[in-house]
Amino acid sequence: MSLEKFCKYLENLGFSEKIIDAFRKIKREWFVPEEYKNLAYEDVVIPIKEGVTISQPSVLAYMLEYLDLEKGLKVLEIGTGSGFSTALISYLIGESGKIISIEIDEYAYKYANEKIKELIEKKIIPNNIKIVLGDGSLGYPKEAPYDRIISHAGCYKIPNPWLWQLKENGIIVAPVGPVWGQKLTKIIKKKDKLEKQEIIDVIFVPLKGKFGDIE
Repeated sequence: MSLEKFCKYLENLGFSEKIIDAFRKIKREWFVPEEYKNLAYEDVVIPIKEGVTISQPSVLAYMLEYLDLEKGLKVLEIGTGSGFSTALISYLIGESGKIISIEIDEYAYKYANEKIKELIEKKIIPNNIKIVLGDGSLGYPKEAPYDRIISHAGCYKIPNPWLWQLKENGIIVAPVGPVWGQKLTKIIKKKDKLEKQEIIDVIFVPLKGKFGDIE
């Protein structure tokens, strides 16, 4: 599938022009390992190494759509992976925004840093990204609070540190539930309660770290 056919595919799935434009400008092929370039615009997961993947693009599009990104927001991303999602978010929140992305795998951390650095130098995305090697289940309190939190790792329940670090009326989008029963879930923090909306069935790698794999 070509990039334009892929964008048409996203349009047919009902995604907003803002999301489709981001996928058109931030090309998935830039993040895909050479041996998988022919799959760059197929709606499939692509491996980077064992346990590290580039998400299925339609699922990523759902995540970004429901995250309701705007210019100037501060975003916490759990699981940098290849850096593709990081770059898309960077583009969507613009120069006035900021994204802090946490990756627990050192290989993925280095891989994503190289890709992101190149795009910033070419001025394809703004210099609004901070990538951290660490335990994403703890969030990143140094930069809290956040307007939005997105997780590319599944969890049985949302870790408390994420909720503590989220602003009032902030949004979390994450896969929630057991590995074979995950639901992509949108959560809005409102005073003393959480509003939850299940979006689609998904399968993501389990969240690692101190608050990972907690039932």
